[in-house]
Amino acid sequence: MPTFTQSRVKILAAVVIFILGIIVVGLLLRHGNNIQTDHGHRTDLEVRTPGGSILHTQVADDPAERSIGLSNHDNLAPDEAMLFFFDQPGAHSFWMKDMAFPIDIVWLGDQGEVLFVVPDADPSGYPKIYTPPVPATYVIELVAGFASDHGIETGNRFTWQEKNQSY
Repeated sequence: MPTFTQSRVKILAAVVIFILGIIVVGLLLRHGNNIQTDHGHRTDLEVRTPGGSILHTQVADDPAERSIGLSNHDNLAPDEAMLFFFDQPGAHSFWMKDMAFPIDIVWLGDQGEVLFVVPDADPSGYPKIYTPPVPATYVIELVAGFASDHGIETGNRFTWQEKNQSY
């Protein structure tokens, strides 16, 4: 016959397993919408440019993804971008290693405000390193010419959110 203590242990174990199950389901639901591209980057964000255009955006939010960036991509469509998230503001430098096409590089502040723009960064310029003059928290890479074609300049603001949510 089970003792009172054995019954309490069984109940406690059942409660712990139930709570762990809820946590696992919550984590799966939270990350279930993160779509991976052929290159392994999440594409769960839509970025709105200062002029209102929507960009389908790949996200690079860890050191491995940030170091690869758009290298090994053949091209970038006019409505595509890559948004780099950094843990803290800094003079985050970029280069064109293993890039097959030119891009615009735009450094953004904490609120998505444009801090610095490098237009038409060309792969032939490698190993040139592009560094902003002020600390930035985010960087967005766009197809070359996008910044000038859309009037993106210092002080403009980008916004972003998960796909399928209203702005």
